[in-house]
This record gives sequence, structure tokens and C-alpha cells, in this order.
Amino acid sequence: MTASNGKKKKKYIDCKTEYHKRRPYYNSNVSQSDLVSSKSDKRTYAPNNPICHLLTPVRLHRRNKHRYIASQSKRRAKKTDTENIVNNNIAIEVKNITKTFGSIVANNDVTMDIRKGEILAVLGENGSGKTTLMNMLAGIYYPDSGTIYVDGEEKVIASPKDAFACGIGMIHQHFKLVDVFTATENIVLGIGCKYNLKAAKKRIVEMSERYGFDIDPDKKVYDMAVSEKQTVEIVKALYRGANILILDEPTAFLDFPSKIETLQMLRRLAHEQHKSILLSTHDVELALQLSDRLWLMEESRFSIGTPKELAADGSLSRFINRDGIRFNKDSLRIEIK
Repeated sequence: MTASNGKKKKKYIDCKTEYHKRRPYYNSNVSQSDLVSSKSDKRTYAPNNPICHLLTPVRLHRRNKHRYIASQSKRRAKKTDTENIVNNNIAIEVKNITKTFGSIVANNDVTMDIRKGEILAVLGENGSGKTTLMNMLAGIYYPDSGTIYVDGEEKVIASPKDAFACGIGMIHQHFKLVDVFTATENIVLGIGCKYNLKAAKKRIVEMSERYGFDIDPDKKVYDMAVSEKQTVEIVKALYRGANILILDEPTAFLDFPSKIETLQMLRRLAHEQHKSILLSTHDVELALQLSDRLWLMEESRFSIGTPKELAADGSLSRFINRDGIRFNKDSLRIEIK
């Protein structure tokens, strides 16, 4: 091929295009009405044919194909600046999650998000699906439908190992500790085949000083109080790199002084260390005092917002008010009559 200036012009040929120029279509069952003419090279191909994507001409040199594919991927993944700012503040997002057990629907089309550095308290009656949702985030259950996003990326969480890989750690209501092991041995248990207990103990002491924990690495679990066991579980999650902590009924078995310590510890983790904390509780006063946002789970409705927002629209009063119990929306306090 020669250009008008007399120089020889290079001819770029795509092997696939040349092949299909010779074979416009190879389905003998395609009717003439299904055939259309391609404007690019006047070829005939069948768009309704399952193999029509193979017959579509691709005007790319083979050396530039990978560049084209990469540019298309970047274009699809590109987001607006506003979306990026919003997503950068969201640690984990759940969209349209549904989970059933036989004929029982535990979670139905649930959508929510947890922001970075905040405490989100979940309030709900028994059977409202709080623990089921948390178990799906922790990889214990797998959702029937819906998607989970961590730091703006869609994730498949099919096991606790997947959850830890996403930076999610769960502290269960009933602790998962071995009574005859020390705190250090429980914390490193399951990380690998070989354990350097001396190095692990040193790291645990450093973490305790940084986060303000009071923990004895050499103490056996059977000698610990309930609050100490809970601290070991939290350190266990942080040791594995968790940035999102899920706590199921964290104050259920604690006395009043231990509850105050737990409140202070969770506030430090969220507001000073920028950890995201999701907790479910039946203790309404604890949720009101501790949380940055509340999520009310009822049988047929979900409400989420700050305590003041939910008090203003009447959601908290509707949720809390029972015989002899009233919620004061001005002081955000529960009154017993």
C-alpha cells in the first residue's frame, strides 16, 4: 500500500479480523433476516447469533490490544470525585443482603454502611436478625443474595479467614478462647504452623500500651474475669490487623465498673485509633451514650441516624416506649414510671 506522498504505508492486520473476513458466519441455521451488513468493512455477520461477538471486527493491532483493554478497564472503574470522597469515608457497606434459613427470613434486603472512626450501635428485638447480619460480615454465614463492599471494593466473605483478610474481626458474645492457654497463646492461635511466643508477647505488650489495654500476656484464661477475656478477644482481632470490629452484646455479662471501662476502651479505639466499630446490644442507654449513629432493626422497618435525629423523628420513642418505660427525646434518657 502506497500513500499519496509516495511513502509506503504500514498495514496493521488483526489476525482474528482477517480470519473472520474469510468466514463471515458459520451457522447455517441463521436466516437471511438476521444478517446485517457491517459498515466498517462491508462484511456480513449475525448479531443474534451466540457467536456474533467473535465475528465483530476489531480494528486493533495485536501489539496495542493490551493497552486498549487496560484503558477500557480504567474507564469502567473511573468514578466521580464526589463518589470517591464519600466512599473514602465508608469502611464497610452492605447492599441488599438477604439471608434465609429454610422458611425463616433472618435478613431481608438489608442495606447499611459503617463509616471510618465511628461507633454504630444496632438495636433490635430478639430475632430481628442482628447477629445473623454480623455473622455474615464475619464470614460465619454466607448471604443468599446481596453484596458487601470493604473500602469501596466488592468482597466475597465466605469464611472468617476472608473476613480477617478484609480487616474485619468479630468478638462474639460467648468468647472463643481456650481456657488452659495463656492470653498470648490464645491470641496467636490459628495464625500459622509455628509460633514465636516471645516475639508475640513483646508485640502484645506494645499493642496494650498503644491502645490502653490492661492485659497480662502470661495469664491463663481460666483465671481471668469476664472483662479480661473480652480484652483478650479484642487484642486477638487487632493482632490480626482488624480495622473493623464487630461486637455482639459486649456488655451482656459485665458489671457496672467493667461496662464503664468497655465504654472508654471502645471510644478510644474509634475516635483516637480510627477503628470502625459495629456493636449489637439490648442496652439502650449504652447505645445512646456510646454510639455516633444508631441503627434500629424492627420487624418491617429499619431506621438509621444519630440519636438526636432518631429522637426528633420519633423512631426512638416508637422503639423504646413500653408499659412503664418512656423515652425523653430532649435529654435522650429513658424514664421508668
